[in-house]
Amino acid sequence: GKKQFKPGLNSEPPRSKTVPDSVMLRFAKRDVPVIHISRVKLLAERYGLPYEPRVAVPIGQGSVFVGSEYNRWLAFGGLVAIMAVMFAFLRWDIGMRVLRGMRPRDTDASPEHMV
Repeated sequence: GKKQFKPGLNSEPPRSKTVPDSVMLRFAKRDVPVIHISRVKLLAERYGLPYEPRVAVPIGQGSVFVGSEYNRWLAFGGLVAIMAVMFAFLRWDIGMRVLRGMRPRDTDASPEHMV
């Protein structure tokens, strides 16, 4: 079945009736473009890309072997800062003072009569 799809982008299913049922065939029948990469060397030659890597990465030193690690002290400091701002906002009415300054001031300070 995989030889009936052309290498690269396939926007429609193969015309052959003997294509076995597969995920690629089902997507192609639903007009979803599929990428067939079984003949990578042919695709690399067609588009002028190198087939083999130019520089060999030493064993155990590629990006697969190196994990990123977050700074726990920085995360803890950020959490403490957020908690301090929330505490100040709620406990000392800083939030009310800040939000009150955003409201437009009424020119008439007397309350209106309700009807």
